[in-house]
Amino acid sequence: MRMKKARRSPGEAERFAALATTLARPDAAWTEVLNALARWPEEQGAARAVEIVAAAAERWPAGTRGLSRLVVNQLLGHEVRPYLRLVRALDLRLLWRMPRRDGLLGRMIDEGGMTHLVAFTTRYDRGEALIAWLARRIGGLRSLHIGGSGVLCSGAQTLARAPGLARLTSLSLHGNLVADAGAQALIDSPHLVGLRYLNLYGNRLSSDGVRRLQAAPQWQEARVTVNHQRQPGSLGW
Repeated sequence: MRMKKARRSPGEAERFAALATTLARPDAAWTEVLNALARWPEEQGAARAVEIVAAAAERWPAGTRGLSRLVVNQLLGHEVRPYLRLVRALDLRLLWRMPRRDGLLGRMIDEGGMTHLVAFTTRYDRGEALIAWLARRIGGLRSLHIGGSGVLCSGAQTLARAPGLARLTSLSLHGNLVADAGAQALIDSPHLVGLRYLNLYGNRLSSDGVRRLQAAPQWQEARVTVNHQRQPGSLGW
């Protein structure tokens, strides 16, 4: 019986040559390049490889620079590496099997160097803890969707105070626990005037709170979704 030869791992020079070839191709996909970094051994110049890709990363639209399946599997294995700073669209729903995704986000920021995102999405998560990380440490967000994650008025107030959200155009806090005080903080925020989509479906707003949101002058051209509020004594409370 013929034995299969063990696959030889590429050397450092081979890896850099292959990366250069990939980046030279006009049709190179973001996931292809990201996976090359995910497979790159630290001792073979991984930091330099990240810098090379960073210099070329603007060729891919920021909203398409998400996680690949390989990277998701590494994260599920608690492996956080510096190439994550190049990711611009983070969907934590892909990591639903991980019980403490707020802790993972903290590691992605502290160990992965993640400081800038254009899109963040999650559901059934620890919303308040995630918002604390996002408001303090992440800039550039244009889309922020946190659904069904126990976000309270305090979370909405934290978002309203965050200058790093000044470019936000889409905010969804659907299915959470935001009441009138949280909604009022969003209305009063100087950082959220550019919203074109606001979703507070299924929270805990009063009729007055709903009317104030709908009447907010800065969002008259925006799509504002505020139906199915869960009030004490009402269906769904």
